[in-house]
Amino acid sequence: MEGNKYLPRPFLKQTPSTFTVITTYRCNAACKECCFESNPTIKGRLTLKQIKQNIKEAYDTYADLKLVVFTGGECFLLRNDLFEAIKYASDLGLMTRCVTNGFWGKNPQAARLIVKQLVWAGLTEVNFSSGVDHQLWVPFERVITASEASVEAGIQTLITIEQDTKESKCYEEALQHPVIRNLQESILFSIQSNQWMPFHSDFKARNNTDVEKPFLKQGCDQLFRNSVVTPHNMLSACCGLTLEHIPEVKLGDLDKMSMSEMYRSQFDDFLKIWIHVDGPYKIIEKLMGKGYLEKKYGQINHNCQACVYLHKDKELIHKLENEYQNYVSDVISNLHLKESVTKASLLMKEV
Repeated sequence: MEGNKYLPRPFLKQTPSTFTVITTYRCNAACKECCFESNPTIKGRLTLKQIKQNIKEAYDTYADLKLVVFTGGECFLLRNDLFEAIKYASDLGLMTRCVTNGFWGKNPQAARLIVKQLVWAGLTEVNFSSGVDHQLWVPFERVITASEASVEAGIQTLITIEQDTKESKCYEEALQHPVIRNLQESILFSIQSNQWMPFHSDFKARNNTDVEKPFLKQGCDQLFRNSVVTPHNMLSACCGLTLEHIPEVKLGDLDKMSMSEMYRSQFDDFLKIWIHVDGPYKIIEKLMGKGYLEKKYGQINHNCQACVYLHKDKELIHKLENEYQNYVSDVISNLHLKESVTKASLLMKEV
């Protein structure tokens, strides 16, 4: 679906502001609904040399680059290689973020030793993932201990708790924890509950009071704004939860192609542009009518979930291939509008 001839000139000049390094799919936990099926037996990871090379290439390629995110799997399993990689990015003047399950917060002393290394490396922010699945493997007290050490050291800290089941109250209990309540007084700390999606047919339903789910009607800002390297040294168009389920988001092998060439190749794909503007769920509604996914597959909780069906459902793909040209004009017009709004917001921040 060729699309770059329709794109506004400023859009073609943009580059990602975020570079995400999925360091490994190995994890000390084996959460049942993990998007990458991470567990302790997975061995593959990026080497420190590969991580540094990729960060440097991203730094040289992406003029708008501001942030490097280190994630997994569990990125802290890389130990000293992680700290060295963070320092390498920090020394280039980039902000840095780690996403972790916080297993290393075994006690205050152990947590402070790790945080001391993070401060030395220049880490800007740490995000902790927890919730009903995670807590089967990593006690929440470890997340609290690690978060407390992080805030004490002056690092921006976020705890994200996966959406609860009907039986669990992880988020509610976290908000009532005395240490969390104390941490919330700091501008360096925040806590949130995120949208959740299943990866297996025997999943337990999660509470969802937002029946209309307006978040499903939004465009995907991951595309074009974030450039991602996987543990297999592949460049991906997004760090979405379902990236390993969608071959089309894999842009190529970093050992064989340049980052710039692969990133620019996305602008020739109208579907990626459309996903960026409207999001996969809204595209499916336009093509197939409201309720198509729910009638065929059941509850839809996340745009990444809808994105899989957009790329896998044969009936949907047939409709897309035959009718996408009917939507090109509106999509490109909305892209112009979206870019204008984004540019205006940035200018307002500078004033």
